[in-house]
Parts: sequence; structure tokens; C-alpha cells
Amino acid sequence: ALAADGKEAGVIKDLWVDRADVMVRYLEVELTAGAGTRLLPITMLRLLREPRKVEVYAVRAEHFASVPTLKEADRITVLEEERICAFYAGGRLYAEPKRLGPVL
Repeated sequence: ALAADGKEAGVIKDLWVDRADVMVRYLEVELTAGAGTRLLPITMLRLLREPRKVEVYAVRAEHFASVPTLKEADRITVLEEERICAFYAGGRLYAEPKRLGPVL
């Protein structure tokens, strides 16, 4: 997974599928820094064909270690989903210093 700063944040380990809707909701990323795994919402990434990578515009590579973790390794609660999605959404606005100022 390539982060917003162009650095490799980790390797995709697994896909998390919503059984009710039968669609992929998250990618599980094994962090390169050895800090375990973190979930990446499917709506916050872009699949690149060449090179075969996942691009994440929302956060920088060092921010992946701060993504909220799960209480249980094989299931996610609604509150955990909210926290994870909010983390990435906040990163879209504040992860890079150039994003902090006005756009006009």
C-alpha cells in the first residue's frame, strides 16, 4: 500500500467481506514497520494496475500505525468502523501540511 507521501506503508494481507451485502469493505494491511495489521476502508484507496499497488491518498505512511485497532481480530463493531473511517477521513483534510490552509 502506497501512502500519500509515496512511501510503502505495508502489504495487503487479506480482504474483509461484508457477508450481508457480499462486497469487500476493508483491506487488511500488514504494516512494514512491524506494528501489526490495520484495516483500510475500500472507499479510501485507489487500485493501480501498474505497478500492482494500492494507493492511499488520505494518510502518510507513518500515520498507518495510528489507525484504530480492533478489539477482536476476526470481527468489527459499528463503533470500530466509525473510528477507522473517521481516521482516514480526517487524514484527507489534515495529513499533509499543504491541506491545512484555505483552498480559495
